[in-house]
Parts: sequence; C-alpha cells; structure tokens
Amino acid sequence: MATQGRIDLNCDLGEGYPHDRAIFPLVSSANIACGGHAGDRASVRTALDCCARYGVAAGAHPGYPDPANFGRITMQLSREALRDALAQQLDLFLDAASASGVPVHHAKLHGALYHDAGTDEALADMVFTLLRERGIGMVYGASGGRFNALARAAGLEAVDEVFADRAYAPDGGLLPRHLPGAVLADSRSMREQLRGILTRGEVAASDGTRIGLRAGTVCLHGDTAGAEAFIRDIRALLDELQIPVAAP
Repeated sequence: MATQGRIDLNCDLGEGYPHDRAIFPLVSSANIACGGHAGDRASVRTALDCCARYGVAAGAHPGYPDPANFGRITMQLSREALRDALAQQLDLFLDAASASGVPVHHAKLHGALYHDAGTDEALADMVFTLLRERGIGMVYGASGGRFNALARAAGLEAVDEVFADRAYAPDGGLLPRHLPGAVLADSRSMREQLRGILTRGEVAASDGTRIGLRAGTVCLHGDTAGAEAFIRDIRALLDELQIPVAAP
C-alpha cells in the first residue's frame, strides 16, 4: 500500500467560531477570513497570533463580500467591484500580517469564488494579478481542477487540495452543498475517503465513479459541526499511515 511522503492539513479559520483556538495546534496551515464572507481586522490579528504561536502557515482567505450567505453564493458584481472588494480583503490581511510579523504563506479563495475561478479564466487571471501585485506566490486550489493549471501557467505555485469533509461529484468537483450527502458528517466517512485519496490516489464520487486525485493539502472546513474532533481523528489517521504533516 503506497502512501505519500508528507501532507499539509489546512483549515478555514478566523470565521468567528469558538473552537478556532483549539484547532490551530492541530493543523499546518490556516486560511484566514479577511473581511469578505467573515472576519475583520481584529479577528485576522487574533488568527495570525495563533499562527505565530503554533507554527502554522498563514494564508489569506478572500471571497465574495457577502456575509449574509457566508460567501457561498455567486454574486453578480461588476468585475471592477469584485476586484476592489478582493483587493481590500487582501490588503487588510497583508497589513495585519505585517503588523504581527507573520509571513504570508499562501492564498486560498473561499466558497463560491473558489469554484467560480475554476471555470472562469478571466476571473482567475484577475485573482492571479492581485496576488502577484502583493507578492503572494502560492495558491491552494482544487486537485485536478483548471484553477491550479491556470495558476501554474501564470507563474504561481499551486497546491493540489483535497477535502476530508466534502463529497465529490462524478465530474471531479465537489458535490454542491444543497444536495444530500454533500457534507460528510461523521469521522468514519471522512477517514475512509481520505485513506483512499492518500493511499490509492482516488476518491469515490457520489455515483460510485472512481476519480484520481493528487493531494498536496487536505482541507477540513472550520464551520463543519464537530470540526475540532474531526481534525483530531484525521491527525490520528495520518499518524497511522505514517504521513508527516507539514505546510508546503
């Protein structure tokens, strides 16, 4: 049974959940909400302080400026308005990181923007330009998706992301959240899915189709109910498989 040499374990944090502080010591990188779907300057500083304390790689987590829908619905904004909103989020994060003395490691788009940038090349190019202008050279994007290919062509380092707590659709994307079973809700399902990805390089889609995936980082969402316990179980699986946890 082949396994990979190491893996990053990331979590979306700084979104206002009380279990954040308990999660930071368990992960190797954090995607920190920076004022779009959630977060503000104070919460970003708190999250960055936790990154510094526990040796966690800090990443910006910008998304649609839509707290009411937690950034999970595509917003019909002009490209200019969206660019300005993302620039403000990134600048807030960078300013806070500079004040905290915490290096900026990566960026990962949030929610609907994460998925939209994987199908809209012009949107992805806009994001890449914003990141390059700010000296952010690494992105996390869906394993096997177009976003990472575009990022590499644009000169960025792209890390292939897989998900422990989300089911996969037959096309290789994530099963939309409104469908039954889209969010895995028990540790056994998460461990089984992740074991297949890490040991066989594949995941079973919702219809049973086997999809090949490469894993550079594993995500578990910070807003998943029971996130802290699930991440502890994932760490136990990684220990069992003898796969070290480290940021890219």
